[in-house]
Amino acid sequence: MSKNSRDTSLSEAHAKTLPLIFTTMLCIQILATLRVPIIVGWDLPLWLILSDLILILINVGLLLWIGTKPTSKKLNYPLTTFAYLCAGFKVITSVIVQGDPIPFYLAVLMLTGSLCFLSVRYLVFSMALVLLSWVAVALLVLSHAQIASTMLVALLGAGFSIFVQHWRILAELQVFELKQRVETLEAILPMCVSCKRTQDHTGKWQSIEDYLEDQEAGTQVSHSSCPSCTKELFSDYVRDQKADGAAPTS
Repeated sequence: MSKNSRDTSLSEAHAKTLPLIFTTMLCIQILATLRVPIIVGWDLPLWLILSDLILILINVGLLLWIGTKPTSKKLNYPLTTFAYLCAGFKVITSVIVQGDPIPFYLAVLMLTGSLCFLSVRYLVFSMALVLLSWVAVALLVLSHAQIASTMLVALLGAGFSIFVQHWRILAELQVFELKQRVETLEAILPMCVSCKRTQDHTGKWQSIEDYLEDQEAGTQVSHSSCPSCTKELFSDYVRDQKADGAAPTS
């Protein structure tokens, strides 16, 4: 399979899963938003409430957008990256409010990346940006031991994410290759070597003229004779006609 065919098939597979991806990211945002007051309490800073509300509205907007309007293939991965980074931003705000590294949350977010992307480049870029941003903020509120232990768990999650994505890509490419083989086989038209009748998808044998008229609505087959066949079949008749035309009249 060529690189262009491979990229095209993966891009199409990713486009089909966009509604599921954005729905998943929206659910993650809602659950993460509900988690903070349960752990910390309902006396939350105004900036956190506003940021959570904005993140949820962004995910709702993305979900409505792709549900009502087909997006360009060039925008699919950037939009997915944006939704993924929004989830990463929620991890960072939770660390600031709770003063806790939340290693499990960060590891799950890393693993979620394998379900969001069928592009290694976008997956690695998104995970790296989230981790670097988390470390920059964590240095202000966490101890070095907490940061090191959380990064270890997060990197394990990132490794599993790349592993899962690898197998997802292989599965998608296998499906694409099988689809191409089926289309190739369906394009083969069985024809009797003797009578030249052909077999349709129901197994019925019919003349090639009837087959063409059935397949193409409004098509009618007429018969004629090409120059080569005319010469082969009617050469004697044409020669006699020319001879009769050239004969002298009495």
